[in-house]
Order: sequence, then structure tokens, then C-alpha cells
Amino acid sequence: GVFSHRVKNRHHPLVNGINTRFDAPHSRYNQIDDTQFEAAGLHILAESEEAGVQMAVSPDGFRTVYFQGHPEYDSVSLLKEYKREVGLFSLALNRGESVEYPPFPLNYFDKHTQSIFNEYKYRLIESITNLTEPPKFPEHLILDRIDNSWHDTAAAILANWMGLVYQVTNMDRDKPFMDG
Repeated sequence: GVFSHRVKNRHHPLVNGINTRFDAPHSRYNQIDDTQFEAAGLHILAESEEAGVQMAVSPDGFRTVYFQGHPEYDSVSLLKEYKREVGLFSLALNRGESVEYPPFPLNYFDKHTQSIFNEYKYRLIESITNLTEPPKFPEHLILDRIDNSWHDTAAAILANWMGLVYQVTNMDRDKPFMDG
């Protein structure tokens, strides 16, 4: 789903100039929590009450950046993952397996889109039960309804990171960092 995150360390240069609260997509539930990050000596830069840590950095504050979510996702990445899960459900049901229909990604589809997919679910299960041609996945009906509320923040963090890399990289190719 897509979850709201809050910047925890507003003074770190990677989060300079980004909103103090921003959205970020997560593709799966992740059980690495803030205490595990802190026990490893990592510094948490942003986190969510629902989804946990979104962004942390290595003890030096720069060399390694950790993302729990997927700021690189485009608008339809979660849709593609949902479509894949629905396809796997369909295959399993066709094999006679007892499986549950995949849930919607949280905070991603609006109510209208959910009703379109609920209708699709009904028609898909009916087609499998009646051994008829399954309906086409209705992504064409909802593509204009999907919002991307994380791209600008992700782009700003990447730009900040590239600026930091530029600032510390030595002009001498034999040396990775500038002196000091």
C-alpha cells in the first residue's frame, strides 16, 4: 500500500527541502522495526506509524542509505503487483486449490476503483466456476484514477543524495573521497 511517513531527523542533508510528511509505497509487509535499525547503529531519517521505518542511513550518515518502501515505484507499480496476485489467485482456483482473493493495496485505490475491482472479482470467480472465458483485468478503467503522491519526495531525496556524492567525491579517480 501507500503509507504516510514523517521525517524524524529534519537536519540530515538527504531530507533537506522535502516535506516533513510524505507518502511512500510499500509492496509487502516488512518486519524490520526501528529498534532493529537502531541496534545496528543505523540512523532513522523517516518512518511511518503504520509501515515502520522508511529511510535510514549507515552510522557515518551517508555511505549506505536504506529504504524499506519503494520510492522508485511509478504510479502503476502497485497495480501491476495487485494484478499479478489476482492472476496467481486465478491459477490456484483453476487448480482447485482453496485460496483467498488478494486484498487491495492499502491507501492506493479509491472507492470507485475498488468497486470496479470488486465487480471484476465476482466475474472472475463466476467464470472459473462456470468454466467460461475469464474477463479481462479492467486496468484500462482505472488508470486515470491512480495518484502518485511520492514521486516528488523521492526525486528530491535522490537529488540531495547526488549532490552529497558530488560534494565528497575526490577529483582524483584513485581516491574515493575528498580529504577530510
